Amino acid sequence: MTTKIDQLVSSSIPRNNSASPSAGPNKASAGNSEVRAASAVDTVKLSGDAVSMQQLEQKVRAAPAEDTSRVQSIRDSIANGSFNIDAYKVADGLLDSERAYRR
Repeated sequence: MTTKIDQLVSSSIPRNNSASPSAGPNKASAGNSEVRAASAVDTVKLSGDAVSMQQLEQKVRAAPAEDTSRVQSIRDSIANGSFNIDAYKVADGLLDSERAYRR
């Protein structure tokens, strides 16, 4: 049987309120209705690949979104009429993208 967590009712969760000699300050006693959470520290260790991905992500975020000198060069070429489009180069690029996508 499965229960969605958003439908879980607190009355369906069993509680252990019994006192024992080994019960420390984080355990609930029989007369104490307050339950204190155990103090624990979770740690996460990233793999080498995850660290590399984080470093790469930082480099990408730090890089400018566009090469402003290249954009200005293309704008100037368009403005003075010297910008040439190589249809074969564009087609090859599209085909390469399609081949990479299908892998």
